[in-house]
Amino acid sequence: MKMKGPENLKDRYVTEDVPYGMVLISTLGDLLKTPTPTHDAIIQLASVISRTNYWKTGRGIKELGLSKMTKQSLKKFLTEGKR
Repeated sequence: MKMKGPENLKDRYVTEDVPYGMVLISTLGDLLKTPTPTHDAIIQLASVISRTNYWKTGRGIKELGLSKMTKQSLKKFLTEGKR
């Protein structure tokens, strides 16, 4: 039986989802004071195994210009598109 999922660490599920999806979710968790320990562990493990620092190469709230937002301003931005 063949497994469904990435067959190696150069698969887009790792090289795209970890730095651009998981790092964003983790940094949003930091902003909202919501711990994301499992997410953080997967990012760290993927970084070590693939020899790429996804924390540095990924896109978090800082890279998207959201790091200075409050919970309320982020909610307004996401629902209304306004800062």
